[in-house]
Formats: sequence, C-alpha cells, structure tokens
Amino acid sequence: MDRQRIINGLALFAATLATFAYGSGFLSAANGFFVGLLILAVYAGLQLERFEGAPLLKTAVSLVTRPSAHPRPTAFMACLITLGLSGAIMASAVLV
Repeated sequence: MDRQRIINGLALFAATLATFAYGSGFLSAANGFFVGLLILAVYAGLQLERFEGAPLLKTAVSLVTRPSAHPRPTAFMACLITLGLSGAIMASAVLV
C-alpha cells in the first residue's frame, strides 16, 4: 500500500468516528468543532502537499472539483467524504 491510501483511509476513519461520536453525544459541541477542524486542517494540508509549487487557490479548488487531481477515483471520494464530514461536524457545532 502506498502512503496516499493509508492517509485517505485513516482520515476517512477519523472523520467517520468523530461524526458518530459527536452525533451520539460522546463529544461536546466545542470538542466536536476542534476535532473537525483538526481533521480538516491536517488532511487538507497533506493533500495540498502533493501540489508543491502550484498556486494555493487553484490547487484547493481542484481538490474538490477535479477527480483527475487525485491518483484514483476512490481517493477523490475519500477526500470529498472526509472534508464533508469534518465540515458538517464544525457547522453543527457552531449552530448549537
């Protein structure tokens, strides 16, 4: 297994686990927000690392809009799901 698959799997697992923990009440709103922010920041940073030297805004937009920016279609889906779950935790924690 290559490094990217391991990162995608761990990030997806962490985001799913955090979503279930927040939804079931094991995480408070403040803790849920910071866990979501941590997953989002670390995962997005690791994804942006692959595009070293490219413009930041163009790279960030291409991560969620262009499947060809990822090595495999499953990596694109893992990216969307991880970023979506982390963003949903943060949004619901702010609205509480």
